[in-house]
Amino acid sequence: MSIQQVPAEILEIIFANLDGTSFCRAKQVCKLWCAVVHKLQNSKKIWRKFCIQDIPDGVIEELVSYKTIPYKNLNVDWLDIYKQWHFGKVIKPRHLSKVFEVQAFCSNPITCIATSGSWVVTGHNNGVAYVWSISDDDGIEQKSDLHLKAITDIALVDLLNLGTYYGLRTLPWSHHHMITVSKDGCIRISFLLDSIGRSEYDLTLHKHSDVINSVRIFGKQFAACSRDNTVTLWDLDVLRSPYLHLKATLLHIIIGPAEYIADIGFWNNKTWKGDGNCMQTLWA
Repeated sequence: MSIQQVPAEILEIIFANLDGTSFCRAKQVCKLWCAVVHKLQNSKKIWRKFCIQDIPDGVIEELVSYKTIPYKNLNVDWLDIYKQWHFGKVIKPRHLSKVFEVQAFCSNPITCIATSGSWVVTGHNNGVAYVWSISDDDGIEQKSDLHLKAITDIALVDLLNLGTYYGLRTLPWSHHHMITVSKDGCIRISFLLDSIGRSEYDLTLHKHSDVINSVRIFGKQFAACSRDNTVTLWDLDVLRSPYLHLKATLLHIIIGPAEYIADIGFWNNKTWKGDGNCMQTLWA
């Protein structure tokens, strides 16, 4: 029996047990295989299976903006998630078609950077945040004075699933708010879908007495660590009236170890610090 004579029902069983890459390549063999693959690839269940089977632990959460994944939810665009992972794995830097070189910040260097959809946010040494359009050659779209001193880190918030969660690629932003921390000891939560830093519902949080080194987000909670040897853990809620904004509630103030906390990790409600040689859990 030749491969063209294998019944479609048997091919469906075989193809469903392949990995995602082999599954896609199978349609190149012959017209029958192409028809079977085309039929199966419209099922969200098979792409969910490929994501769970092929993508390493923790990577899916990163691809969907650091959230816990509801694996039973077929509304999630599993095909889009698989594409992101696959393309990120195989595309090399030399294939990038557009590179921007910015030389205007010699006296005000970039201290941190984050990307969301077709936008890039850069934090700077003077406390200013700039917003850039990846798809536009005109350069800076927005500029906002968010902090009095250098911005040290940026975390992006997507509680509305604007981005990769449901595969809404037509939206310019994949997030609706950003969290910035600074050497001025403040945490700023700014609305991204309008003029950044100018919404009356933006938040400024004061719970640290020294430089804040980093901020990490997972799901609807975020953690910030400071040179004052404390880590604050916060919970976020989306409020839609009278205008879309976030409410931040302080959950815990964690007193760190005796040594200086330069950075933290935050994953699935666990907070830890590392010095390059070992990891120490601060909160779980």
